Amino acid sequence: MRKLGMVMAVAFFLGIGLSAAYADQKDSSINTPSQPVKKEVKEVASAKDTSMTKQEKNYLKKMQGELREYKKKMKQLEAKAKNLEDKTRMEVKEETAELQKKMDVAEQKIKSMKSATREAWEKMKSEADSAMESVKESYEKVTANLK
Repeated sequence: MRKLGMVMAVAFFLGIGLSAAYADQKDSSINTPSQPVKKEVKEVASAKDTSMTKQEKNYLKKMQGELREYKKKMKQLEAKAKNLEDKTRMEVKEETAELQKKMDVAEQKIKSMKSATREAWEKMKSEADSAMESVKESYEKVTANLK
């Protein structure tokens, strides 16, 4: 009798365990996408992020390169200004100081783009483009006065 009671208890608990396991398996196959689908979704999402990141990195490299070139050109302007008359040299010095301020603004815009969200990227890109255009105009103004 005692053995029969134990067999019945084991059968009861085994039945409950199997039914619970079967219920979980059945529910998970209905509600959860298959592994290949999950993998494909991740690949598509990461591919989009990667192309955007490459585009952003290329843009930033281009802008940083342009800024480096203007810094080199500004040093050349300062060297040329040393040979000018006092009045002209002072004017060029003021204009190069203004150019330096604009270059600092452009550099800050470019640096801030590194941590920009996707939503803010286009606005910041436009601001950086505008800042670089301002640098270009200021540089051209200084060079025009040196001629």
